[in-house]
Amino acid sequence: MTATDTKLRQSIYDIVQDMGKDFVFHQNVGAGSGTYNPNTGAYASAPSSTTHTVKATPPIAYIRKFGETTTDVSGSVEITLPALNLNSTFESTYLRPKMKVVFDSAEWVASSVEKIYSGDLVCAYRIILNQASGA
Repeated sequence: MTATDTKLRQSIYDIVQDMGKDFVFHQNVGAGSGTYNPNTGAYASAPSSTTHTVKATPPIAYIRKFGETTTDVSGSVEITLPALNLNSTFESTYLRPKMKVVFDSAEWVASSVEKIYSGDLVCAYRIILNQASGA
């Protein structure tokens, strides 16, 4: 571990805990318990679907798209999730592209999950979310 690992990981964690918001990450555990549809962000059937609530930075616009026949705005947002104090199971099984994330009563699907290193360790995760179809 480097000196920057200790300072940056703690600083990002503290800021997000103070000013961040809650996001609900969904995971489908157990083989054969449902088929995930990334277009809708839903499982066909998921009796063993579990959730995990964590704090991340408030979403910021990443790409905004305007529909051709509507005035509704849809698009992508970016959030940053601090790596410090994350459950190792959460990191290994939840943080994946195509996972469903819910906040502000809207469903989103992760299009990418990138690791940000502060030295030897992951400091934070940069997650790009797209609105789920029909959300």
